[in-house]
Amino acid sequence: MRTNAEIETLLTEIEGREQKATPKPWVRKTVSLGDGDVYFQIRGDNGYGRQRELLQTIVCAAKGKQNEQDLANIDFAISARTDIPALATLVRELMQQLDSLRRVGGTMANVMYNVKQRSPLVITEREREIIAALQQEWDLLSRSVPQEDKQCG
Repeated sequence: MRTNAEIETLLTEIEGREQKATPKPWVRKTVSLGDGDVYFQIRGDNGYGRQRELLQTIVCAAKGKQNEQDLANIDFAISARTDIPALATLVRELMQQLDSLRRVGGTMANVMYNVKQRSPLVITEREREIIAALQQEWDLLSRSVPQEDKQCG
């Protein structure tokens, strides 16, 4: 499993490449060659509010018969322009949630360990307060996890 620092380094490298690319969403343009054959372009903003060709595919649709796999590849490349920043943001949000859950769980474990060392029946008032606060924080964090992901407990 990668550490948070390793993940952050990887995200920074990915975002560096993303930020150097032509900004804004990209689109697919179909260009007709006049005889029924077409090729595709990936187009993006030229910085002046107009579209310009970013990539021209060597993918052609002979006599209008498009290869679905080629179109899927083009659409994947186009979607990456907006998907990558969204995924980087999501990964960072999940890392923060995980760190919070680890902190709360670790603190709870320490308190419970200390209680067990003395006697499970003897809990100080301060420990009760800490346990109650941690339980509230745990409940709050647990509510922020999507419902379908709550399979672990």
